[in-house]
Amino acid sequence: MPNRKMLVAVGSAVLLGWPVLSQAGAKTGPYLGAGVGTARLRARTDLPGGGSTTVSGHEPAYKVTLGYNFGWIPFVDLGVEGSYLNFGKVSKSVGGTKVSYEQTGWDGFGLAGVSLGPVGVFAKTGFINWHSDIKADGFKRSDSSTDPAYGIGARLRFFSLSGRLEYEKFDLSGNKDVEMTSVSVLYTF
Repeated sequence: MPNRKMLVAVGSAVLLGWPVLSQAGAKTGPYLGAGVGTARLRARTDLPGGGSTTVSGHEPAYKVTLGYNFGWIPFVDLGVEGSYLNFGKVSKSVGGTKVSYEQTGWDGFGLAGVSLGPVGVFAKTGFINWHSDIKADGFKRSDSSTDPAYGIGARLRFFSLSGRLEYEKFDLSGNKDVEMTSVSVLYTF
């Protein structure tokens, strides 16, 4: 029965080493990071001469994040974070009129996830305080509000450095829709 002994030995090593691996993924402390990605923007707006149009597109986007991870419970990631986001600017020509839509915001999230050593998955929910500018041939309309936001993601941590891949959805009021997919690098102090 050498296969059985080998299986017991490997299983025991994994079980004994698992707490060490789980703590490697649940580091407590503040973190700072930056991310780049793609935002999908869509806004419906009225035109200066009458009528309306929808301006939409995918644009390069970036964010800067500050947060705090509470690594108190093995296998569980809990945290809070806030970010400044720039979703970019989309443009469209409608009957000789150039229409552009630009979106920025500040968000705040609570995060909860599962830590499997250096790898983890998480979900987050919170709010975004956003500001948008819609311009059409000299006409400019600015708008702002605070609305719900949520997201999901995966992370890979190596000591104090983490890489994250995430998707965020921002439920904006006023006929606007914004989603962002990004890759971020974070450093935990």
